[in-house]
Amino acid sequence: MLDRARAKNIYAALHQCDLSEQTDFADASFDAVITCETTSQMPAVSLREFARIVRPNGHIIFAVIPDAWMEYGFAQFLDELETAGKVSVEGRGAPFQMMPTTEPEFFCEIWVMRVHS
Repeated sequence: MLDRARAKNIYAALHQCDLSEQTDFADASFDAVITCETTSQMPAVSLREFARIVRPNGHIIFAVIPDAWMEYGFAQFLDELETAGKVSVEGRGAPFQMMPTTEPEFFCEIWVMRVHS
């Protein structure tokens, strides 16, 4: 995917990161993190890393596949972050068909989380 992104020649920078580990990005270095179709593609612990690298009052915007959210442990990490006062869920969009022509039974929700200091 990085090769495809690079070929578009529209990105200022591309980074390959292991989201199960702390990345090289500084604390609070981004205004937001946006994910799409990644609930089963990355480790749930990535939520901790997102909360670390997004500035206070910034957002994590996550395309959530509800069953995978639970199955892969994202709910546990979100609960941990909410309990610690690091993140709060500001909104959950209604379920929608993410790929209606190819996978009509596949539903997704967009969640908006605010990062706290």
